[in-house]
Amino acid sequence: MKFVKNYLFKTWNDWNHAIAFSAEDFYNQFHYYPNYLLANDYTLSQIDFIASIRPDISPNEIGSFSNEEKGYEISFCIENELLNKEFTLVFDDEADKDAPIVNLPKSYPVRVLPKV
Repeated sequence: MKFVKNYLFKTWNDWNHAIAFSAEDFYNQFHYYPNYLLANDYTLSQIDFIASIRPDISPNEIGSFSNEEKGYEISFCIENELLNKEFTLVFDDEADKDAPIVNLPKSYPVRVLPKV
Protein backbone atom coordinates (compact mmCIF):
# COMPACT_ATOMS: atom_id res chain seq x y z
CA MET A 1 0.00 0.00 0.00
CA LYS A 2 1.36 3.43 -0.95
CA PHE A 3 0.04 6.96 -0.48
CA VAL A 4 1.70 10.05 -1.96
CA LYS A 5 1.00 13.78 -1.60
CA ASN A 6 2.95 16.88 -2.72
CA TYR A 7 3.67 19.96 -0.60
CA LEU A 8 5.69 23.18 -0.75
CA PHE A 9 7.95 24.91 1.76
CA LYS A 10 6.95 28.58 1.97
CA THR A 11 10.06 29.57 3.94
CA TRP A 12 13.22 27.69 4.81
CA ASN A 13 13.25 28.82 8.46
CA ASP A 14 10.02 27.00 9.27
CA TRP A 15 10.85 23.73 7.50
CA ASN A 16 10.23 21.68 10.65
CA HIS A 17 6.81 23.25 11.22
CA ALA A 18 5.92 22.78 7.56
CA ILE A 19 6.76 19.08 7.77
CA ALA A 20 4.78 18.65 11.00
CA PHE A 21 1.74 20.44 9.53
CA SER A 22 2.00 18.47 6.28
CA ALA A 23 2.31 15.16 8.15
CA GLU A 24 -0.94 15.95 9.99
CA ASP A 25 -2.64 16.88 6.71
CA PHE A 26 -1.37 13.62 5.20
CA TYR A 27 -2.70 11.65 8.18
CA ASN A 28 -6.08 13.37 7.98
CA GLN A 29 -6.41 12.35 4.33
CA PHE A 30 -4.95 8.82 4.36
CA HIS A 31 -5.16 7.74 8.04
CA TYR A 32 -1.44 6.90 8.00
CA TYR A 33 1.53 9.08 8.83
CA PRO A 34 4.12 9.32 6.05
CA ASN A 35 7.40 7.48 6.46
CA TYR A 36 9.37 9.26 3.69
CA LEU A 37 9.92 12.83 2.56
CA LEU A 38 11.24 13.25 -0.97
CA ALA A 39 12.96 16.50 -2.02
CA ASN A 40 15.71 17.58 -4.38
CA ASP A 41 19.34 18.10 -3.35
CA TYR A 42 18.98 21.86 -3.04
CA THR A 43 15.91 21.68 -0.82
CA LEU A 44 17.57 19.12 1.43
CA SER A 45 20.72 21.27 1.58
CA GLN A 46 18.65 24.23 2.76
CA ILE A 47 17.11 22.12 5.51
CA ASP A 48 20.62 21.03 6.47
CA PHE A 49 21.86 24.64 6.51
CA ILE A 50 19.01 25.93 8.69
CA ALA A 51 19.36 22.96 11.03
CA SER A 52 23.10 23.62 11.37
CA ILE A 53 22.58 27.22 12.52
CA ARG A 54 19.63 26.56 14.84
CA PRO A 55 20.71 25.72 18.40
CA ASP A 56 17.37 24.01 19.12
CA ILE A 57 18.01 21.21 16.61
CA SER A 58 20.55 18.53 17.52
CA PRO A 59 22.67 16.86 14.79
CA ASN A 60 20.97 13.47 15.20
CA GLU A 61 17.67 15.05 14.15
CA ILE A 62 19.02 15.90 10.71
CA GLY A 63 18.18 13.29 8.09
CA SER A 64 14.77 12.51 9.43
CA PHE A 65 11.85 14.13 11.14
CA SER A 66 10.04 12.46 14.00
CA ASN A 67 7.23 13.07 16.42
CA GLU A 68 7.54 10.77 19.41
CA GLU A 69 4.14 11.81 20.78
CA LYS A 70 2.40 10.76 17.55
CA GLY A 71 4.73 7.80 16.99
CA TYR A 72 6.11 8.47 13.51
CA GLU A 73 9.47 9.08 11.84
CA ILE A 74 9.94 10.42 8.33
CA SER A 75 13.21 9.63 6.53
CA PHE A 76 14.53 12.19 4.04
CA CYS A 77 15.04 10.90 0.48
CA ILE A 78 16.51 12.38 -2.68
CA GLU A 79 14.23 13.05 -5.64
CA ASN A 80 15.85 15.52 -8.01
CA GLU A 81 12.85 15.71 -10.33
CA LEU A 82 11.10 17.89 -7.74
CA LEU A 83 11.54 21.66 -7.92
CA ASN A 84 13.20 23.73 -5.21
CA LYS A 85 10.99 24.01 -2.10
CA GLU A 86 8.74 21.16 -3.29
CA PHE A 87 8.54 18.02 -1.22
CA THR A 88 6.53 14.85 -1.40
CA LEU A 89 5.34 12.86 1.59
CA VAL A 90 4.99 9.13 1.10
CA PHE A 91 3.59 6.29 3.13
CA ASP A 92 4.85 3.01 1.74
CA ASP A 93 4.41 -0.10 3.87
CA GLU A 94 6.44 -2.14 1.38
CA ALA A 95 9.43 0.21 1.06
CA ASP A 96 12.84 -1.37 1.02
CA LYS A 97 14.11 -0.79 4.56
CA ASP A 98 17.56 -1.88 3.34
CA ALA A 99 17.78 0.82 0.66
CA PRO A 100 21.30 2.22 0.34
CA ILE A 101 22.07 5.30 2.43
CA VAL A 102 24.28 8.11 1.17
CA ASN A 103 25.57 11.28 2.81
CA LEU A 104 24.31 14.11 0.64
CA PRO A 105 24.58 17.00 0.28
CA LYS A 106 26.36 17.68 3.59
CA SER A 107 26.07 16.02 6.93
CA TYR A 108 22.92 13.98 7.01
CA PRO A 109 22.11 10.43 5.91
CA VAL A 110 19.57 10.18 3.11
CA ARG A 111 17.94 7.01 1.78
CA VAL A 112 17.98 6.41 -1.95
CA LEU A 113 14.63 4.97 -2.97
CA PRO A 114 13.19 3.88 -6.29
CA LYS A 115 10.77 6.23 -8.04
CA VAL A 116 7.29 6.60 -6.55
